[in-house]
Amino acid sequence: MEVAKVVRQFAAKVGGREQYAVEAFANAVEVIPKTLAENAALTLSMY
Repeated sequence: MEVAKVVRQFAAKVGGREQYAVEAFANAVEVIPKTLAENAALTLSMY
């Protein structure tokens, strides 16, 4: 989650179409812990 936050802050500094790519990467990074928790059968309410 923290990595996605930092990447989004970087995306704000990048201009043009590259900004959308960086934001998409941040979204992808944000999904990783949720997916790992789901696969480990943990409740997602804590995320």
